[in-house]
Amino acid sequence: MPTTIFNNEESYFIIGPRYSSFTANFKDVGGNEDFDVTSKQFGVGIGAESHFKINAKMDFVLTTGLDYFFDAILRT
Repeated sequence: MPTTIFNNEESYFIIGPRYSSFTANFKDVGGNEDFDVTSKQFGVGIGAESHFKINAKMDFVLTTGLDYFFDAILRT
């Protein structure tokens, strides 16, 4: 959503869904345990982004935001 930040008209307010996944493998050296741990997590995020023109083909982009992820379970 376009907005004005720092008197810059090429700025945006951003909001949207978030998703992350995690997979790890654990091996007990010298033992007999070898298992995977996985997790899938959903969340929401908000932020702001401003584009500052450096030259005709390049912009400097400054972004800040906050993400919140809902509770998830680690599975083996």
